[in-house]
Amino acid sequence: MRASLTCAPKKAAVSSVVFLGFKTTALAAAYYAQQRRSHQIDQDTETDCAAYDDSESPYRTTDGVSGRVFCSTRKKAQLIAWLDNTTVAAARGTDDVAVYKWWARLVDRTMNATQLALLNQVPPGIDRTNCGDDGSDAIKCADPAKDVYVVRYTKYQSPSALTAAYSSAEAPSRVAMDSPPQGDPSSDQCSFETTWSSENAPDVTAGRIFCYQDQDADYHVAWTIDGTTTLARATGKLHAALQFFKNYATSAQGVTT
Repeated sequence: MRASLTCAPKKAAVSSVVFLGFKTTALAAAYYAQQRRSHQIDQDTETDCAAYDDSESPYRTTDGVSGRVFCSTRKKAQLIAWLDNTTVAAARGTDDVAVYKWWARLVDRTMNATQLALLNQVPPGIDRTNCGDDGSDAIKCADPAKDVYVVRYTKYQSPSALTAAYSSAEAPSRVAMDSPPQGDPSSDQCSFETTWSSENAPDVTAGRIFCYQDQDADYHVAWTIDGTTTLARATGKLHAALQFFKNYATSAQGVTT
């Protein structure tokens, strides 16, 4: 059972907004997921509604609310739908950018201190307007470089937590630890797992890195930035993700593995 309220905002870009209230957060979440699937939107896409249509992600607000949001153009309309505790709401309009901006102002979307710190660490050359919420201690940046779909940065509270997260991310690769690239070290080879350091400090280990290629020929590269207990993960075509690491890791102009 649910309660509903329909509004017509005094904004040309937003034609209608529907609010549905549910008895429990579980019922609201289930309805939100059903609506997301009906629009053929995956959960936690590589992109964010702030930059791209047909996206889904977490969001948070200045007053501490944390929910989920998706946007879609798949049913011949600009739609943004969001989950807030026991409420699911949806707004429709004529312009995707205007509808998103209306919603972001309505909920007062923001990033928390950890996410803002991660955003400040994003290397120069990456469009920060394509970076959005990826969880309370994480951000994701869509299209950070040619043929790279997404790079995600996650902050951990301790070195042990970072190590555990890295191990979990590395498990699908089935690459043994301490398996450096074979042959010419300048070639873009996967799979491997090893340590890395910057050219500016080649004798100092900056973190660990692994690379593997999945069955769709996408490259997955993840590396730890030990000095800031951060895990970065990039996904892209061919050798793009590995080249992204070489170009942008911790802003170092060149790295060695």
